[in-house]
Amino acid sequence: MSRHLRLLSEAGVVEVTKRAQQRIYRLHPGAMRELSDWVQGFAVLWSERMDRLGAFLDDRADQ
Repeated sequence: MSRHLRLLSEAGVVEVTKRAQQRIYRLHPGAMRELSDWVQGFAVLWSERMDRLGAFLDDRADQ
């Protein structure tokens, strides 16, 4: 988990504040919107691929 949080911090998606031995993470909403928009572009692609896979598996089940 700490590795993922470190990568998100390096990417500017979260901000980390150190308090003694704790690290407090704060989300940057603007960065999350940008990330969400980027991921959304792949959602259509994967949805189409999953639909084709489902149709293929249905065809095989009917045989």
